[in-house]
Amino acid sequence: MKLKSALLAATFALSTLPLSTHAKTIKVACVGDSITFGAKIKNPTSNSYPAQLQHLLGDGYQIKNFGVSGCTMLNKGRRPWTKRPAYAKATDYQPDIVVIKLGTNDSKPANWEFKDEFLPDTLKLVEHFKSLSSHPRVMLCTPLPGLRAEPRNKGDISGDTIKKIAPLIRQAAEEANVELIDLNTEFTFFGNELPAIRKP
Repeated sequence: MKLKSALLAATFALSTLPLSTHAKTIKVACVGDSITFGAKIKNPTSNSYPAQLQHLLGDGYQIKNFGVSGCTMLNKGRRPWTKRPAYAKATDYQPDIVVIKLGTNDSKPANWEFKDEFLPDTLKLVEHFKSLSSHPRVMLCTPLPGLRAEPRNKGDISGDTIKKIAPLIRQAAEEANVELIDLNTEFTFFGNELPAIRKP
């Protein structure tokens, strides 16, 4: 139910931008990591969240998936999204709407070493898209809660660190004056976080 409600919330947020009188197709760029790409799910081309948004929103929208597995918001992370071909492709797409869902992989200890640059890098990415000639509406998503509180190694996602990343995304949305899709809150069950797995 939470997944459905979050998807419907994102659909409603996107659909509030009306179609033009000339029936212009609204282009949506979904920026992110493996969650956006649809890794480890059956048929990501039809079952990823961008594909589901296309199905729900219909022909008035053209939604493209620019998710790249393992990518970070941090430009000094091990796999920065801005250093991947998807960055140039999303830029050239000249979208009307950009949904950015990065931050999960930044929680890995190997990436979080550069934590002081997370907020500035987030703001830089937002400003990059806002500066496009298409003047897109930009939405920032907080990362989903982590299932494992403490990473087993430097390459593991840290639930505890995601708790620090989510407020930074909220701060970036406020400072950049863009919309926020708070998935971190949406995927909190009954007022409590997902049960975290800790080292024994």
